[in-house]
Amino acid sequence: MWSKPAVGLSWLFTILLITQSVIASAGFHDAPAEVHDAIKREVEARQADLDAEHENLFGKRQSGFKAVTGVRSGIYPRLEIRELERNADQLTLYTLALQRMMERPNSDKFSYYQIAGIHGREFQMWDSVRGIRSSGGYCPHSANIFLPWHRPYLALFEQLVIGWANTIANEYPSNVRARYRTAASTLRMPYWDWAAAPANGNTVPNIVRASTIRLNTPTGSRVINNPFFSYRFTQRPAALGSSPFNQRMNTLRHPTSNAVNAASNNNEFLSDMNRNRVGLRDRLYRLFTQPSNFMSVGTSCVGNNCGNTQSHDSFESTHDAIHAISGGSSGGHMYYVDFSAFDPIFWLHHTNVDRHFAMYRYLQPNSYVTNGALTQNNYVWNRGDVKNAFSDLLPFHKDTQGRFWNSQDVAGTRILGYVYREISGSANAASVRNDVNRLYGPNASGRVRRRQIPTTGYYYGGNSTYGNNTSCNATEPIKDYTADFIADKHAMGGSYNVYVFLGNYSAEVSQWFGEKSYCGLYSVFAPLSGGDSGVTVTGQIPLNTALISAYDAGQLDCLDDASITKYIKENLHWEVVKVNSSLTRLPHWTVD
Repeated sequence: MWSKPAVGLSWLFTILLITQSVIASAGFHDAPAEVHDAIKREVEARQADLDAEHENLFGKRQSGFKAVTGVRSGIYPRLEIRELERNADQLTLYTLALQRMMERPNSDKFSYYQIAGIHGREFQMWDSVRGIRSSGGYCPHSANIFLPWHRPYLALFEQLVIGWANTIANEYPSNVRARYRTAASTLRMPYWDWAAAPANGNTVPNIVRASTIRLNTPTGSRVINNPFFSYRFTQRPAALGSSPFNQRMNTLRHPTSNAVNAASNNNEFLSDMNRNRVGLRDRLYRLFTQPSNFMSVGTSCVGNNCGNTQSHDSFESTHDAIHAISGGSSGGHMYYVDFSAFDPIFWLHHTNVDRHFAMYRYLQPNSYVTNGALTQNNYVWNRGDVKNAFSDLLPFHKDTQGRFWNSQDVAGTRILGYVYREISGSANAASVRNDVNRLYGPNASGRVRRRQIPTTGYYYGGNSTYGNNTSCNATEPIKDYTADFIADKHAMGGSYNVYVFLGNYSAEVSQWFGEKSYCGLYSVFAPLSGGDSGVTVTGQIPLNTALISAYDAGQLDCLDDASITKYIKENLHWEVVKVNSSLTRLPHWTVD
């Protein structure tokens, strides 16, 4: 394996201003959203009844603790959002339920605002679990409990949204009410698979990019603001820190600029995701296929007694890249830990990461959370606190008596009322391997057969006529080459990206994702204001797809180790870019 030296990040830099002016117009409807007054009047008139039903569904406020149970109507699959779209009734209920939850006032413990705020800002107590500092949020990033912590978090969100879906199903006219009740009974929150090849070529689903959507509501067919597109704050979010985030009245994805009045640029978001999908697919495939333990695939941390001592890739690191691409070059809400959960795409993304977690557990059932020290302070924990599979996952209570979920409790998904297609029914390790290969493995039309589970870490060449150079032995295995990074998480006072290239590339940052030499994006996901010093994180960018492309193009003579090593030393480059009020580009380094 080719590993590049550790990257240290502790520099001052100049600021270069980059703005984008193309505003997305694609979507279900180009016209402005029609906010239906009749619905609003009905909700206002029935507010007392709704509040009473809300308490009945979601728990008595005076009990003190909210029991996170997941949805209790049985065990049903969470669907990829494009599959959910094919069930019009379920899509309608979920969309309306999400909208209803978003409309709740900030003071409501079960409002979208407060549930999103558990993750990062506004750093306030939730469900009587007091913090020890006014920073960091509850989420333990770069830690051994990163994946398990998100499982009850997602289950809480799902429990609340599906509760609203059941309420809305009962609001339909009597002649269709039973139909919607049936749809609600098996409904679960959807996920967004950003690595599998999409049928229409668009990595980002249309429903996520459309600003409005037409639905068959209880009062008829209406066009509403699409809650998958953006969350509209019910009041100015003053607690979200500094401008522009404390002034914007809706979440932005890949915004056109850093101005308060910027707009989401969904065309650029789609383009950037399309150009990064294959690299992300390759990273996922390696995580599923290479022998590894949970402590390495589950978190990006390295050093600091966190449980990992060597560079590696992880589901957390691939997760970080989606945050960076969604946030975009002007730093939208997804770009920073503080604000990311307010963007509705957060929930689709994290449900997909939970799916990766679930699939991995079928492949490696005997590897799970072991002792590891937290690498940084957050709202409820101190850096250096040692966590294991039996540590409380704050602030999520599993009953009204005050007991918390722990990682051992949520090692599987069924206890919270859901599965995924890949782990449903009689699924086992062999069937999950088949799904991994089907979704993220070799393309049927490719001349190079990518390795299949359970072979160990190689890409294999095709036949003797593979490529343009017949003097090479194309049937010999090609080693697995990666660019390995170890970086200081908070050295740049916020999130940042490392762009990796094999070959020449443009000086214009906005063109990098489209470069033929572009290999992938290593992203470091951090709070806007930075954090504790000395927090080291790691990730890997696979190089084999780029090496094979170079071989096809005649730029690489052979695919033997000596030829590849020489080519990498001469052509591997990377650039570090930070986004804040403007874009900072740092120079690349050469390989030792």
